[in-house]
Amino acid sequence: PLNSPTFSHKVNPFKVVCRFHLTGTCNDEECRWQHLADAMFSGDEVYQDLLSYHLPLVGLTDTAEPAMCQQAIMTYVKKMCAPNKDKMSENDQCLLLVSQVNEHAKHVPPHTTFLEPRGWRPQQVEKRELREEENEEGEERRFGKDVLRKSSPPSEDQEFRYFASEGETLESLEAAALKEPQNSDLWIGLAHKYLKAGTGEETSRLDQALNVLSRGLEANECSEDLWLQYLELYSRRSERQEVLEMCQQAVEFIPSYKIWWKHLSLEDTVEAKDNVCCQILEFLTSPEYSGEVESRSHYVLETLLYRTQLWVVSGRRSRALQILQDSLKQTKDTPTPLTSDLAPSDRVMCWLCFINLLEFHTLPSHLWDPADSNPGRIVCKEPFLMQWSEKRSVTTPRESLLSHFQDALRSCTSKSPAAQENTQVCLPLYRNLVLMERVSDKVSSARGVCKRLLKACPGSVPICLLLAEVEARHGTSQDTVKVLQDAASRHGQSAELHHALAKCFLTQGDTDSALGALVTCAQAFFNLEDSTEDHTPQRLYSKLLGQPVPLGYTSPSYVEGVDHTSVRGEQLYLWLNYSLLLDLQGDSVGSAEAYESAVCSLTSTRDVQTVWMEYLKYHLSRSQASPDKMAATKTLRELTNRCLVSMPTRFPRQHSQGHWHDYSFHNKVSVDRTQPL
Repeated sequence: PLNSPTFSHKVNPFKVVCRFHLTGTCNDEECRWQHLADAMFSGDEVYQDLLSYHLPLVGLTDTAEPAMCQQAIMTYVKKMCAPNKDKMSENDQCLLLVSQVNEHAKHVPPHTTFLEPRGWRPQQVEKRELREEENEEGEERRFGKDVLRKSSPPSEDQEFRYFASEGETLESLEAAALKEPQNSDLWIGLAHKYLKAGTGEETSRLDQALNVLSRGLEANECSEDLWLQYLELYSRRSERQEVLEMCQQAVEFIPSYKIWWKHLSLEDTVEAKDNVCCQILEFLTSPEYSGEVESRSHYVLETLLYRTQLWVVSGRRSRALQILQDSLKQTKDTPTPLTSDLAPSDRVMCWLCFINLLEFHTLPSHLWDPADSNPGRIVCKEPFLMQWSEKRSVTTPRESLLSHFQDALRSCTSKSPAAQENTQVCLPLYRNLVLMERVSDKVSSARGVCKRLLKACPGSVPICLLLAEVEARHGTSQDTVKVLQDAASRHGQSAELHHALAKCFLTQGDTDSALGALVTCAQAFFNLEDSTEDHTPQRLYSKLLGQPVPLGYTSPSYVEGVDHTSVRGEQLYLWLNYSLLLDLQGDSVGSAEAYESAVCSLTSTRDVQTVWMEYLKYHLSRSQASPDKMAATKTLRELTNRCLVSMPTRFPRQHSQGHWHDYSFHNKVSVDRTQPL
């Protein structure tokens, strides 16, 4: 029908949809984000929408003012539709208006499409105007303010939606807060209630809520939550300078990282923000900070990189480099660098950022929320490979880069004598060092780094794979096979090494050797010497993966040193090996079922993403070889849609409340699907 919400609606594609409405119910009557109820036509708006396609029908031109268009269309609707309201259904009246529009526009079916944009159409009613500080695009501001001002939705730390239940009254909440004045949640709930159900206009209700929070702060002057809520409301009615003064007062009572960050977000120039960052770092390294060591390490890294990014986006890269270098390296003026007390993984990340900034003139973008181009809170600290490429020559002198990598490795190596622990922590640095040597045509040096690491830490599977990658890119296929075979013989229970070996054989067209590597992987977990059972690879993999085995089958025992815990750690590549084994044996149905089981069985998001990528590549290769291209393409399309829909994009922020959206995997799926195998 013409009045179907699928086609007849007021959805604004440029307005954010309320996240509370998407996941449940939004109880904020003044929520300024978009809701389904706001986007649906009501009353006669569906008739107005149809008439807006051809304004001459109501006596106007296409260049008429929007207010005139609305008035004329409303008058026409009342004149034409009111008499037929009881005689015709809504859809019939829509059809009548469509016929009148086509007749007046001299459109003959089926050519009834209007190609010109409409001058007016029904719009959503704005519930309230944006605050003054959210609507300043017309003002002339300096570069720092333009780049650094934030216009994102309120953070989840500052939400007031669910503090008090709907059944509570102002009187009951007031009595509860007075009875337990030390309970900051009661004061916050009462303030929220005044915001929603207080008397008077919005400004009056805001004053009432601020009054409640002020009374709460009198009894809880060191409450971080109360101060944060008070500052959030205070910023709605006061000038920025007044809010800054209030922030300074708050940090005197309770020097909290969240309050310092609130102060930082209010500053609007690079110099002012840089000054606040210095104060935050001074607070984090002082005895005043009493939080967890892990949180402190994260906060120092976050503030340091925020400060660095400030100068990068303002075009002063040399200043940004100097800040990072002073924080990382020991000098006469700073015998103890700022990063010396960071967790090893955070120190590695800081060194990677410094080298990336030195060579590529930017900080890695994956650290921050991609939805906000301004410097902000760190959302992802996963190690990364820099954009070293053979197509792009290294601009920084190699000796300088090597010196920085050596300093980084010395700085990030712990005092523990365990080589395995040090190698694991510094692995992101080693990966980037080897890749840098490769693109600089120093392949022998890259090999030397890997071999020295293997000599010091022969049990490191990632280093074995790193050396194999060097040989695969710059050596011969026999060298690659030899490296992987030696590694697999030393690490018999590493499913990842056997998977890499099988893939290497397949690139050479040696299917039998690939099958042998996959069979050996399953057998390496079990003691098969004294068994008389027929232990096929399929049964062994089923046992390892917790899948059903034939009735009456007796599984062999694990070899010494293997238990359920170690098997669980190899689940990802055991599933991939099992699927590949079935595929090579010609059981395409069983292989697809194994991929499906893996997707449902694994719990780690990264592991499931890895399985999905392999599963899609498997189907893509089969669709290219299928005689029925149309059916194969349809299956691949449906599988890709399942993958994109089932994988999450919303992840919790690290060491802070709220979530962020990561579409990197979805983008990778979309790009890889269009690439040939």
